Amino acid sequence: MEPPRPERCTDSNTDRTRLDLSVGGQALIEGVMIRSPRLIAIALRTPRGITVETRGYVNLAARRRGLSLPVLRGVVSFFEMLGIGLNALTYSANVAASDGCDTPVKDRVSPAEALLFVVSFVLGVGLFVFLPMAFATLAGLTNHPVAYNLFAGTVRILVFLFYLWAIGKIADVKRVFAYHGAEHKAVAAFESGLDSELTAETARRFSRFHPRCGTSFVFLVVAVAIAFYAMTDSFYAVFAGKSPGLQTRFLLHLACLPVVAGFGYEVLKATGKSRNSRWARYISKPGLWLQRLTTREPDDDQLSVAIAAVCAAVGLPKQTSGPVSRAA
Repeated sequence: MEPPRPERCTDSNTDRTRLDLSVGGQALIEGVMIRSPRLIAIALRTPRGITVETRGYVNLAARRRGLSLPVLRGVVSFFEMLGIGLNALTYSANVAASDGCDTPVKDRVSPAEALLFVVSFVLGVGLFVFLPMAFATLAGLTNHPVAYNLFAGTVRILVFLFYLWAIGKIADVKRVFAYHGAEHKAVAAFESGLDSELTAETARRFSRFHPRCGTSFVFLVVAVAIAFYAMTDSFYAVFAGKSPGLQTRFLLHLACLPVVAGFGYEVLKATGKSRNSRWARYISKPGLWLQRLTTREPDDDQLSVAIAAVCAAVGLPKQTSGPVSRAA
């Protein structure tokens, strides 16, 4: 079979200075989703080639001025991106299941998929929230808020690292991680201000690690949670006259999780804007190290999919390649 032509987009007819470079994305099953301030683009690899779907998008914080306040916008973005990501992942799974057929594909979550999501969410909360707190309680740290949350946070990080390492051994997850790397490279190439062409060849030169990655966000949330929960536990002890028990602590921490995510969002946003400063590099390093577990070096086929998604999301013209064989 003749080698596939690379997916590429050119900005020769586009004023790049008018484009908002605030783009982000997510790896999907055999594809990539990219979100810009104006559009969401989903590019997927099928037996017939690369298919791209775009949808209009304006985030809630931009539509409701009151929701754009610091921290609050992070809380809103947390839930908004959770919904968008779930829909995109569902859509990519349905496309993969259709195997390139012409049957219309929906991204609406079915009752069975919703139930699976709920079960997964409960298991995730139990594994990453309740279990570390249970270990900290068994360690006898209930009356020491700082030590308690440092211990629980350390356990949470270790459990998270083991989880990422374990799922990274699964072949299908490895491919998703490779698309994750492709997403980072394509976004970084676009953000660098390439003024001629964005191709697999040019994107390949960039790192698969990106400071605004969701993996970095998760790490920042864990770090912020240690300080935030230590304060909430201390306040509870002052007003209640005693330290919270395991059940009370669990419910309190779970209720405050969106606020913690909001603070983590602000830290991530600040490091993204000041990525070349020394303090931002130090803050970003742990998240970048963690991406060694959540990304893989992509091949040209995967880079082509990511480039198609970036081009569609920011409105750049592109040349689409013909059918490409799916990598083994």
